[in-house]
Parts: sequence; structure tokens; C-alpha cells
Amino acid sequence: MTVVVCTYNRTKLLRTSLNALSIQSIRDRVQVIVVDDGSTEDTAGVVADYAVEFVALGTNRGLSAARNAGVARARGLLVAFTDDDVIVPPDWCEALMDAWDKAP
Repeated sequence: MTVVVCTYNRTKLLRTSLNALSIQSIRDRVQVIVVDDGSTEDTAGVVADYAVEFVALGTNRGLSAARNAGVARARGLLVAFTDDDVIVPPDWCEALMDAWDKAP
């Protein structure tokens, strides 16, 4: 599965969000992509502390463009989105995968 996190000038919030994603119960099965939508803050510096992929858009193009950029790099069969101000529970990815596996 792939989780795409889009961000724009919210590095303090992003760090907390990435901390939560880094302790997912199935972290070894999850690709995390952070898409920086043209921030003026040092998003790359924050992201460098995590085992995630980073996509930097040169200018602010909006949430849809940022999500599309993340999807373009996704390798997972299932793609989930979360925001840079969200702290997901430790089993969030696992619960999504379980629901996907049980779907008809």
C-alpha cells in the first residue's frame, strides 16, 4: 500500500504526522510519499529524517495536483491519502489493508 501525504508550509505539523506513519504496525509493507506543493519552508530537511519518498513541486499547484503527483509515484495497489496535520493511529494502515483484503 502507498500513503500519500501532501504538504504546504506546515513542517511542524508534518513531522508529527510522519512520526505516526513511521510506527505503523505494517510499516514494512507501506510506501510513504510526501509531496511538497511548493512550500517556502524547509520541507526537504524535515522529510530527510524519515524513510519516505519525497516529491517537490516547484510551485504551489493545489491539493489535486499534489495528490496526482503522489499517485504517479505510487507502487502500492491501494493508495491512501492523509494530511500533514493528521496523526493516524498505529494500526491505521493495517486496518485499511484488512478492509481492502475483505472487500468483495
